[in-house]
Amino acid sequence: MRIPYHPRRPELAEKPTGAGLEQVFRHAADFQHRKLKLRGSGWAELYWLDGMVRTERLNDYVIRPLTILPLEGKPVDAVRSGGVWASEVSEPETLEQAAAALTEGSCALALDGKLLLIPVATEEKRGVESPEDEPDLKGPKDSFVEALRTNTSLVRRRLHSPKLAIRSFVVGRESRTKVEVCWLEGITSPELVERAAARIAAMDVDALLDTQMLTDTLTDGENTLFPLALITQRPDRFCQGLMDGRVGVFCDGIAQGWLLPGTVALCLRAPQDQNNQWMVVRALAAVRFLCVAISLLLPAGYIAMSAFHFGLMPTALAESISAARQSVPFSPPLEVVVLLVAFEILQEAGQRIPQLNGQSVSIIGSLVVGQAAVDAKLLSPVVVVVVAAAGIAGYTLPNQDLANALRAVRLALAVLASFWGALGIVLGLGWICCHLASLEPLGVPWLAPFAPDTPRAACDTTRVPVRKAKLREVFLRPEDRRNQR
Repeated sequence: MRIPYHPRRPELAEKPTGAGLEQVFRHAADFQHRKLKLRGSGWAELYWLDGMVRTERLNDYVIRPLTILPLEGKPVDAVRSGGVWASEVSEPETLEQAAAALTEGSCALALDGKLLLIPVATEEKRGVESPEDEPDLKGPKDSFVEALRTNTSLVRRRLHSPKLAIRSFVVGRESRTKVEVCWLEGITSPELVERAAARIAAMDVDALLDTQMLTDTLTDGENTLFPLALITQRPDRFCQGLMDGRVGVFCDGIAQGWLLPGTVALCLRAPQDQNNQWMVVRALAAVRFLCVAISLLLPAGYIAMSAFHFGLMPTALAESISAARQSVPFSPPLEVVVLLVAFEILQEAGQRIPQLNGQSVSIIGSLVVGQAAVDAKLLSPVVVVVVAAAGIAGYTLPNQDLANALRAVRLALAVLASFWGALGIVLGLGWICCHLASLEPLGVPWLAPFAPDTPRAACDTTRVPVRKAKLREVFLRPEDRRNQR
């Protein structure tokens, strides 16, 4: 199938005028136009988009001074020098710039054949609240919101450093979404910054409205299940990533921040790790690694042992499983695969239905239907325990994107074990390891610090005592590796 050419809308390069704005927004019901009688200086025309400006600011800072106070000298120069009570008065070069400014919350003042832009945007936004996806008992209780400038201010309130650099981009032919790249000069590698900035600048889409579009562009993550960037709601976690030498990205309209590059060590860290005692964190990290192994290998291991390698199990365990499987008409591989699929269906149903009905669906699906299937001899109790244990172990992962990837890998390993037993598990794990070793978001190995190996791999994955955290992660190639004296 031939893909049609993506035509670029011609820019409005003509001189900006009030008549031009009226032509551009001729079909916009929210386009407003008012003619103003200036005190002693003739007439002016004011244009704005209703809902994008704050009415009080427009009345008090623009209309009131223009109609009450006399403009001395040339009206245009008087407006620029204080004729309106605004922090900025600019003159667009093209009609395209003037129209874009109106969509961002500015009003346009046509005066003496010129068009002036005055920012009076509304600040209606959701207030800063506690993070829903990354709760913490000890840490801060604020989270990012949809307003871009609010998010950057949350970062600056924690990092009072002039080295915090922010570069802005506009992405989307029609959406004109603001995307900003953040980093710390003197710490973050300039190569990482330039790679992230180049990918954002190269985006040529009609609209940037969702999270995954920006994630795939920044990391080339469309060909993998695993997260190549950490998406977080927490300003403290975002700031810690910047201090480590990573690049941060904000997108206007999305209440999250991106940390690049994402690595397996970053995905396995919980937000509360930095607020707990280091020995406790290491113990919990060990439990977390164990849960990853259980979630991946328990269903596939049960299939391999019960269907192909039954003689390798202890006698008591084999007799118990054999007794529980009596009168069950299905084979162990089919039982496990069907129950894994049912578990995923139940999980998706719980996420899609209204919150008030979610608990009811969970109770019905897990208790009523599951118990009925066991009593009817359609499933063995052992299979229910195995699948439930694997699912619960997957919930211990702090990163939801990584947990979703492991869900898909778990099902794939179960299918491979159904055909080839332990050999299928080994082949599946080998392919996964080779695939993970090939991932390099922004040129950094995803398996770092484990591959390539670093002397402090285990410590870099969890945390160390504060006094021993002297150096930043070497695989990020920071300009300043020293973290403290």
